[in-house]
Amino acid sequence: MYKPIVNSGLVFGAKRWLETLSKQCERMASLMASNSTAPIVGDDAVATKNILKLSDRMVVCFFSGVSGSVLHQWADRRNVGMNDVKIRGRKNNGDPGRPTGIVLSASTSIWLPIPPKRIFDFLRDVPSRNQWDVLLHGSMLRETASIDNGQDEKGNCISIFSVGMPEEGRKTMMLQEICFGPICSFVIYTPIDSVIINAVIGGADPNFVALLPSGFVIHPDGPSGFGDDEAKPGGSILTVAFQISMHSRPNSKISAISIATVNNLLSCTCARIRAIALAQ
Repeated sequence: MYKPIVNSGLVFGAKRWLETLSKQCERMASLMASNSTAPIVGDDAVATKNILKLSDRMVVCFFSGVSGSVLHQWADRRNVGMNDVKIRGRKNNGDPGRPTGIVLSASTSIWLPIPPKRIFDFLRDVPSRNQWDVLLHGSMLRETASIDNGQDEKGNCISIFSVGMPEEGRKTMMLQEICFGPICSFVIYTPIDSVIINAVIGGADPNFVALLPSGFVIHPDGPSGFGDDEAKPGGSILTVAFQISMHSRPNSKISAISIATVNNLLSCTCARIRAIALAQ
């Protein structure tokens, strides 16, 4: 699926370098500006800086799970009968910035005959999220804070959501970053306990927050789909990835049932997105 866009030079060529540098410059500018569009409790300057740092860690952690780099200490797991799904595992026995024990990262890519911008807009739409997010279990999301993270009005921001209704206590929050680009777009999110996110907003070090990010990466399926014009021909390649804590003890063995559970979660999410996106 990736061969046309890789051979065209879009994925690893100069246009991609410039897009990445531009996004990073916008991110650094956000660190130096107070640009929250929804209220953040506490010192807004400190809160904004900490949330940006935490989101940056989340994005790096997400891409480490789908990357082929050996620097991130992930080990490939053998997947019998699941050639289109990549499952990797990582053990942690002391790093405070990662969940203790064993974490599985499962990822796969599917092709959709839909322009990248339409898929991006669908995945970022909060009201329709329950249609594809299996892990929400029907709970509603409500945005409590948002930070602009770039000059692109079409979608570059970091958001904090409460999960569930206010009367339920809202013990779980969700941190999400979305970014749209002509070559690569993503929607990445992670659940966070409300006590922890409030501590980060209040000035606690975001480097010590354990993260389990999941999300999506969207590419055009070839040079003809480059850009943000929905009228352009071509479809999209959607990569879906989940990171899930399987055991709290690093020396535990990963069972075939655990791998099958993660694979089913991935397959169900892909099937829902494909069916809903094609029906629109």
